[in-house]
Amino acid sequence: MVDDMTTTTTTTTTTTPMSDANEKEQFEIQEQQLLNGGVMKTAAEQGDFDLLKLYIEAKSISPDQQDMFGDTALHGAVAKGRLSIVEYLLKKKANPNILNKVGSTPLHKSVTIQQGIIPAHQHYQIIEILLKNGADPTIKNMAGLIPEQMTNTTRIKEILQGDEAVTIQVSVVKTSHGKVIGKGGKNLKDLRELTNTQITVPEPKTTNKNITIKGRKEDVEKARAMILELVTPKEEEITEEEKKEQEEIEVLNCKSIPKEKHKLIIGTGGKTIKHLRNEFNVKIEIPQSDNPDSTISITGKVPDIMAAMKYINESVLKKPLNNNQNNNNNNNNNGNFRGNGNGNGNGNGNRERKEKSVSSAVKTN
Repeated sequence: MVDDMTTTTTTTTTTTPMSDANEKEQFEIQEQQLLNGGVMKTAAEQGDFDLLKLYIEAKSISPDQQDMFGDTALHGAVAKGRLSIVEYLLKKKANPNILNKVGSTPLHKSVTIQQGIIPAHQHYQIIEILLKNGADPTIKNMAGLIPEQMTNTTRIKEILQGDEAVTIQVSVVKTSHGKVIGKGGKNLKDLRELTNTQITVPEPKTTNKNITIKGRKEDVEKARAMILELVTPKEEEITEEEKKEQEEIEVLNCKSIPKEKHKLIIGTGGKTIKHLRNEFNVKIEIPQSDNPDSTISITGKVPDIMAAMKYINESVLKKPLNNNQNNNNNNNNNGNFRGNGNGNGNGNGNRERKEKSVSSAVKTN
């Protein structure tokens, strides 16, 4: 009978004095490299040309030597707005797309230069030089951001987007512009951040319905889709009556009421304007007293606008208008309504009938 035997082989690794010495030497080399990178970055930040040249030219240290944070001299020079040093490092073939330990390139650093430490034109010039030397504006850092997403400055975004930038206009009825802006501008801010676009909504008193979107093509299309989703209710949620009401909404911009009489429309503590809004179901906007513009905007359905204007002329402004004043009011109100009425897809025929209705109301006041 033969007993089973198990053989165990143990491998023992021995550390020789020579391997210890090699590891120590490697460690010291790495430490020295990081130290070199730190010195070069600091020299670039401080604008110390002599020290930087000593390391790159005399000591033959690579301009891409990184410090303990992964930053290079180019990261440092860009961050502090050192234009001449940026130019020097790029001539020495510094890599404009090198990543630090958080994935940021010198171009990421360029958009976060502290405002005011250099003139704006010099700031833009640094970005342009980086791009000219091959900097990629589409590289994302570890937070998933490309450089232009880290700035709100329109000009910087335009430089970074270059030929990739497109501009489109989306026609949105004036009464829905508020949905795009949101309370306190929240929706508009979120749209800009989420789509990385520049979105401009026309002033409320203008007749312009077009919302302008500017950015990279794919971002602009995304913004357009999100805006249309905001302003377009689901079909099943809209009743026929609501559709009819939406189609009848108009805006009357009235310049015929003297600036000094605006306070009569507002009333003590805003009492009169609140009554007008509630009683006639209209939205009334009056310019601030220090604003030279005298235009009063009234938004609502045409019959409500007519009734509100009649009440303002007969009851609020107190003094009855003579024939000459009536003619002036007719010219102003009729002209403004024709030029500034904003419908919701009614067509020219409906628009003309509405204008005539408002004109008639004004003439009887």
